[in-house]
Amino acid sequence: MLIWAAISLAMAVASSLLGFGGGDGAAATTARILAVVFLLLFIAALLAHSLLPRDPQR
Repeated sequence: MLIWAAISLAMAVASSLLGFGGGDGAAATTARILAVVFLLLFIAALLAHSLLPRDPQR
């Protein structure tokens, strides 16, 4: 999912540098949303890993 956020960010930067006004806002919004979702899932995975009991046989 992080790669999609990076691709959307690159598209937003490229379209704003080339002067396409409509596409850069949509791509930037998509990149921002995907980055936030990725960070939330990452934090949830870290919390789950630290809070859930470990399997003693592993």
